[in-house]
Amino acid sequence: MKQQQQAIEFDFNVLSEGAVAETIARELKKIAENLVDPNVKNSTRKLNVAVGFKLTDDAKAVSVSAQVKSTLAPDEDKVDTFLIGRNGMGDVEMRPLRSSAPGQLMIDPESGQMLDDDGEPLPASTGKIEYIKK
Repeated sequence: MKQQQQAIEFDFNVLSEGAVAETIARELKKIAENLVDPNVKNSTRKLNVAVGFKLTDDAKAVSVSAQVKSTLAPDEDKVDTFLIGRNGMGDVEMRPLRSSAPGQLMIDPESGQMLDDDGEPLPASTGKIEYIKK
């Protein structure tokens, strides 16, 4: 039995001499890199391949164009909290909040010093917390 020839022969691997298939592979690699990036939001990535078909002026052939585009997930928002206010001179100051709440004291894990909420050592402190051994 003779195999019937395909009525429409269309292959991305030969379209534009393989350039479309190469572009698809490149965009898929971008999507894969974006999927494993821990700094990126977990949202849907997309790969769009738009193929256009237009008859030539004499209507004896078709011009085929292709555009490949990926849509990646955006980076996660980077959010931090800053303390803002006026100092004793009336000037505005702004510093990052180092503890988890304004006014909360914290201990520097490296030095053992008691620090205020913006990471500065307490002025009237010995600077170190002594651990009591029993």
